[in-house]
Amino acid sequence: MLSENFRQTLDAALIEELAKKTGFVQRSSKLTGKHFLEMIMFCNLQAVPASLNDFSAYLFEEHNIKISKQGLDERFNETAVNFLKRLLTVQLEKSIQSYLPKGYCPTFNRVRVKDSTKWTLSDTCIDKYKGYGGNKQQPSSMVSVQYEYDLLSGKIIDLSVHSGTRNDLQDAKELKDNIGPDDLIIRDLGYISSSYLENIKKKGAFFLNRLSPQLGVYHVNNHQRRIDFKDIAKTMINKNLDYFDQQVLVGSQQYHRCRMIVTKVSEQIYQQRIAKAKRRAKDRRHRISEEYKSRAKLNVYLTNVDEKKMLADMVVKLYKVRWQIELIFKVWKSLAKVNAVSRVKTERFECQLLAKLIWLLTNWKVFSIINDWMLNQKLKSMCSIWKFFKQAIRKPLQLRDVLWRQNSINLWLRSIFEKAHTYLSVERKKGKIPFFDLYCYLSQLT
Repeated sequence: MLSENFRQTLDAALIEELAKKTGFVQRSSKLTGKHFLEMIMFCNLQAVPASLNDFSAYLFEEHNIKISKQGLDERFNETAVNFLKRLLTVQLEKSIQSYLPKGYCPTFNRVRVKDSTKWTLSDTCIDKYKGYGGNKQQPSSMVSVQYEYDLLSGKIIDLSVHSGTRNDLQDAKELKDNIGPDDLIIRDLGYISSSYLENIKKKGAFFLNRLSPQLGVYHVNNHQRRIDFKDIAKTMINKNLDYFDQQVLVGSQQYHRCRMIVTKVSEQIYQQRIAKAKRRAKDRRHRISEEYKSRAKLNVYLTNVDEKKMLADMVVKLYKVRWQIELIFKVWKSLAKVNAVSRVKTERFECQLLAKLIWLLTNWKVFSIINDWMLNQKLKSMCSIWKFFKQAIRKPLQLRDVLWRQNSINLWLRSIFEKAHTYLSVERKKGKIPFFDLYCYLSQLT
């Protein structure tokens, strides 16, 4: 059943229906919506973006369609962008849920991890995709992609393309209504504000994040008395504490009660933070405060998850699942080359990026099926995101043939299952918490 649902997400009839609804296909034409999508998806996975000549050659070799470079360039227009955007949206709506069965983690409805990635574009895209300046340090044109998914189900919640100047804080404000009761939201500092914390609490949800420098931290019994991180650092060193866990008030004009969990960092990380702060202070001509030096020795986490549900050590370990999304971005850039850009018009850049995101999303569904199968085998293993996509890049046309050449999906999946545990399993690395262990911990929360 899963395999049939997978094929239906990029069904040729659905693609043609969307192509007509968006105006990309207006009359009988040799170049159908499926031909156009297939061309961009499977002719554009190299480190160097495909040229118009490459696209034309692919259409002729695979479908005997002759179209000039100029004629093809004209097809990269706003209607083509809208067609691929709509297709990506449908893909998200039809996202296959696998991983844990419903109710497997009674404490949280979803464990949501979100982050963004940016890269520089050519100045041909500057009208729509603005950067922060006009020099090497401040590029004039940039794109930002927001990505969020649920660790429990594997379902992608947000995958959207924006101008480089749209920051994470703005994203948090604009999408504040999509948070549901009992969601656990794990995000980076850029999304965090006092109103962000307030909104999550109002929704009956939970947050887990690092302490933003913009937020003040005060004692519960006196909102005018700030927490002294210098004293906390001394206490942890003198008493040899691994964790410091207490209730605090966070905010400025409006205060939110939550747990603050503090851990010490290594001397190496501390020196790296101080060196970075010194460079920044030199540029801005100010001195590093003693408070900053004290806080630089610590990692400070905030959450509204009760201690009875999650002890301090697991709060810290769970926050580290954020590296999963960093790994996904590494896959996007190092393997799928989403940030490989050339000097092309905006609409062509958008079409090529959207097609790559559709390719990534389609393969993510295959990854979810394989990962679900590995978890259910009870062999204490999960599918490696990096290893899976490395294989997908190595043989990209297998996906095309399964989707649109009537190759057997079940035979294809079976061939992956047969080598999954040997070649696709996540490796346990010394000094790092295996994601599988954190995942199993989530399933046992009550």
